[in-house]
Amino acid sequence: MWIRIRAVIIEDESLAAEYLAALLDDTCRVEVVGTAAESESGLRLCAELRPDAVFLDINLPGKDGVSLATQLAMLPQPPRLVFTTGNAGRATDAFRLDAVDYLLKPLDPEQVTEAVNRLLAYLRPFESGPSPLSARRVDSTATPGKMRFTGSDGDLLPVKDVDRDRIRRCCDGIGALGSTRYGRSLPLTIPWLFSCGG
Repeated sequence: MWIRIRAVIIEDESLAAEYLAALLDDTCRVEVVGTAAESESGLRLCAELRPDAVFLDINLPGKDGVSLATQLAMLPQPPRLVFTTGNAGRATDAFRLDAVDYLLKPLDPEQVTEAVNRLLAYLRPFESGPSPLSARRVDSTATPGKMRFTGSDGDLLPVKDVDRDRIRRCCDGIGALGSTRYGRSLPLTIPWLFSCGG
């Protein structure tokens, strides 16, 4: 099952926001969960929705995108940032804030796709392979809402945020075995993963 990036768009130009939302939707990897036209409502929206990523116009009226990005970084679950702007001169400001990407307007669909790929590499490194459009065939006999794991290359099980700490503790335990002969080929079963560190 492909898990899409949950994103918020903070953009004061409504046509630019709609165009960006359409480009993100075309990637099949991003779900736009909210939009805001100014920084205060954008901050409230991000605090409420806790998105994975924010596509943020760097030149917002009032408090600009750089100031807003500083506030977003203080949220309990800060989103990854992709700045959008018509001004190339502000890129240094954006990257000082650890932005994933900096997109110039007018937006180029290929650059938006590259930004989404970078986001995937940060947020879900095990899922940043082929898009769902080129992913495995759907088995028509599978139960709706259920996923069939075939064990083929690129066939990964989704991991919920709740399980990430448990998996990290298990991996730390594997590293504590003191042997590197297992490497990445150590077979792990799902019951074993959930029995350790739990």
